Amino acid sequence: MKLDFLTLSELQHYRMMVLIRIILAIFGGFLIASLTVACIGLMFPDQRALATYTGLLLSFVVWLSFIIGIFTVKRTIFAIQLTFIIITVLSILTWCLQKWGQS
Repeated sequence: MKLDFLTLSELQHYRMMVLIRIILAIFGGFLIASLTVACIGLMFPDQRALATYTGLLLSFVVWLSFIIGIFTVKRTIFAIQLTFIIITVLSILTWCLQKWGQS
């Protein structure tokens, strides 16, 4: 039994890939930008307010660069993999900086 309703035309497939990239750019970019603020804030514990403000300003540049990068990459699956790699690295870095700051 062939599932005809799951078969997408070429135009529908293209639109689906663009929709995935838009969702990835919005939510993945927001998460990456938020983790950037946390990382920058934790890197300079002596001046936490200034570091957080700097991280906040830098996060807009990071988010914009990520959005441009997502739509520049040729394959959508590579963009998804790249997003998860960046989120994982920033999460590990944030966790390590929190643990290092507590001791």
